[in-house]
Amino acid sequence: MKYCTLLLLFFTAQIKAQTTIHDAIHDVSDVIVHDVFTAPATSRIYAYCAFAAYEAMAPGYTGFNSFAGKANAMPLMPQPENKEKIDYEAAGILACYFTAQSFIFSEQLIEEKMDVFIATYQNQYPNKTLEPTIIYAKSIASQIETWSHSDNYISTRPLPRYTLINEPYAWQPTGPDFADANEPYWGKLRPFFIDSTTIHNIAKPLEFSIQKDAPFYNDAFEVYQTTNNLTAEQKQIADFWDDNPYAVTYVGHMQYAKKKISPAGHWLNIAGIVLQQQHFSSIQSAYVYALLAATNADAIIACWDAKYTFNLMRPETYIKTYIDPAWQPYLTTPPFPEYTSGHSTVSAASSTILTYCIGDNLLFTDSIESAYGIAPRTFNSFHKAAEEAGISRLYGGIHFRTAMQNGAKHGEQIALFIIQKTK
Repeated sequence: MKYCTLLLLFFTAQIKAQTTIHDAIHDVSDVIVHDVFTAPATSRIYAYCAFAAYEAMAPGYTGFNSFAGKANAMPLMPQPENKEKIDYEAAGILACYFTAQSFIFSEQLIEEKMDVFIATYQNQYPNKTLEPTIIYAKSIASQIETWSHSDNYISTRPLPRYTLINEPYAWQPTGPDFADANEPYWGKLRPFFIDSTTIHNIAKPLEFSIQKDAPFYNDAFEVYQTTNNLTAEQKQIADFWDDNPYAVTYVGHMQYAKKKISPAGHWLNIAGIVLQQQHFSSIQSAYVYALLAATNADAIIACWDAKYTFNLMRPETYIKTYIDPAWQPYLTTPPFPEYTSGHSTVSAASSTILTYCIGDNLLFTDSIESAYGIAPRTFNSFHKAAEEAGISRLYGGIHFRTAMQNGAKHGEQIALFIIQKTK
């Protein structure tokens, strides 16, 4: 490491407070946004990192047990050889960082965060040795990475590109870039907690129809009318919950993309805000992060299974074909089938988990979107935030109401299943 970098770390250590588990999760989130992963991929990364943090910390605290035996195919975690020499909070932070390095592209960005953490720690505790804790954290991260190798992610990477279905109802690529289908095999991944029954137990979409006054047509016409008459507040809501990790936009002949946080990342950051507001301890927070991140990942696996099972076209395709060829959605339509709504599924699942873990009727201000130039919004419960996240997809013109409603029901069902399984 160069002298100037060491000097920077030294002065950072003088002024920076000790890194917390919240900082570690936020650091990982920043790198995920920087590296531009798909929304499903982000949920997988968050889950393994959060699991690593919790599993490294749990042996140091009474009443907190490993998820091994409850999470699907999860192996037993390594135990520290010399328990009294382990700083378990530091171990959780380091295990989160070490695990992230196995999943993201910009490993050096995570390494920089670890270097700052270690320098800060050694400055604050000059008589402590961190080496046993580092060795222990690495062993947890290694076991978590090994576990991830059997979740079918690797085996789905070389599968062929998605083949479009030639049916009137079927999904077709949409503008402005008409991208290929995103993660068509994500439903084949092994979930963290749910089983096949929970994955597939979802209502069917409305029967496709182009007849006026048919339920499907009415769903589409509602999107059309709503987006043509959006209020300033509705536009703010759509923008706030957009959470499209890589939305391509065209201005004249210029093309540019906006990096944003994903739905899973958005909800983890909401958790961080409220966990700190409610003064949850480090181990309590690590538990909530792990449970929430795994629930989000499972909700997305189930949602993506539904998307490519039912293969339903987006409102953009239907409206331009059967109602108004000149119509444009307010938000950029993501490149995957419509049914069900991923944000509705994840948000309902997240709000159910957070209400269970933290409580109901908690006033909080969600400021995560401030980094992207979008004003914070305040909610009086997790469920109210989830409801707004769901309806935002109607305002954005990217989902039918039925996809939002049934997605939310499915997400809640997934969360309740996981709550019972992990008690």
